[in-house]
Amino acid sequence: MTDMYLAAVSIEQPGTHAEWDVFGLTINADTVIGTLIAAAIVIGLGLFVRAKVTSGVPNGVQLSFETVNRLMRTQIENAIGVKVAPFLVPLSITLFLLILTCNWLSVLPMNFGENGGDVLPPPTSDVNLVYALAILLFVWRYAVGIRRHKGLGSTCCTCTRATTRHSGRCGSSKSSPT
Repeated sequence: MTDMYLAAVSIEQPGTHAEWDVFGLTINADTVIGTLIAAAIVIGLGLFVRAKVTSGVPNGVQLSFETVNRLMRTQIENAIGVKVAPFLVPLSITLFLLILTCNWLSVLPMNFGENGGDVLPPPTSDVNLVYALAILLFVWRYAVGIRRHKGLGSTCCTCTRATTRHSGRCGSSKSSPT
């Protein structure tokens, strides 16, 4: 007749992680380990590219990264109509590579046990990594803004050091510093 297969009784529940208790806090061990592995891969890639950088004619690796950087910067500036901060595109590329590497950790063909579970689940499957990255970028954005405008009390938001005249968009008529 027909064979019937039943699921195993010992299936792990979604959202369960190996946990560490540190000073009364519960930390998901697999998320931390996976994020550190992904970060090590991205940092290793960055160091590889840094080792291949030349001051003369760029090689293939350097040329590809410069092309991606320039393409993204041009696309963002054309889309929003404003020149972006110099650190924004490399930061975006780095975050993209980190999240991509975290997701690719689940593709590794490593299984263990009779149920064939993942050795290391992707860190991005844990919402705590998403929250941590969001808080980091939120704080970083405001820290850069405060540093750029020399404190919280600055009223001018559109002037840069490169301009010689005030843009007049924030209601002030004084000239910006050169």
